Amino acid sequence: MAWSESELSVLELRNVDAGYGKLQILQSVSISAPLRSVVSIIGANGAGKTTVLRAIMNLVKIMGGEIRLNGLLLNDKPWYRIAQMGIAFVPQKREIFAPLTVMENLEVGAYRIRWNKQQMKHNLEVVLEFFPQLKKKLSFRAGTLSGGEQKMLSIARGLMSHPKVLLLDEPSLGLSPAMAEELFVNIHRITREQPNLETTIIVEQNAFLALEVSDLGYVLEGGRVVLSGASRELLGNPHVKAAYLTA
Repeated sequence: MAWSESELSVLELRNVDAGYGKLQILQSVSISAPLRSVVSIIGANGAGKTTVLRAIMNLVKIMGGEIRLNGLLLNDKPWYRIAQMGIAFVPQKREIFAPLTVMENLEVGAYRIRWNKQQMKHNLEVVLEFFPQLKKKLSFRAGTLSGGEQKMLSIARGLMSHPKVLLLDEPSLGLSPAMAEELFVNIHRITREQPNLETTIIVEQNAFLALEVSDLGYVLEGGRVVLSGASRELLGNPHVKAAYLTA
């Protein structure tokens, strides 16, 4: 299908095949993330959810299709250039710098805007408003934080880069139900309220929580998108209910 400028979203994958070496994981995956939207990608372990995010960052082999940010092709760009273009990837593992303080971790996250001290100060105020628990621990070493606090720090550090797109891989992993719900509400609020952040994509095994706070949802099975649509509609879909929403 030809690419139409009028159909462009902030971030779009069109018929993407991707994998590791000769092993193909994603098969003709198409995902669209419109402006000011939170998009969730749900599915079982091994469905290819994380590979979608890694494909966006060009951390896996792109075998076919196109990935574009505001119309610009990403396929031929290295991961660090994609990050410089405004895509922040927060991986599943809390990849914080444990020996550094919380404040130092946040400063490291501001690499894209390190020359703009005023913007850095503003971003710090914003992330501490959304994650007030961190404000009390700015001088603490990151390695001393609880698992939930470290997860918040990793997301806050991603936001410090002043991103256009935020990619979150399993943000609820290791969090209590209450903390996970609070985090997801904050993610939706951040996407709505921060003018620089154009869209957020969440990969999540907790399908109910992800669909509750997102605008659009995609169901991945065996590396393929088998269902997509408004999140509220997917919550009522019989297949989604049976496969992902039952205890």
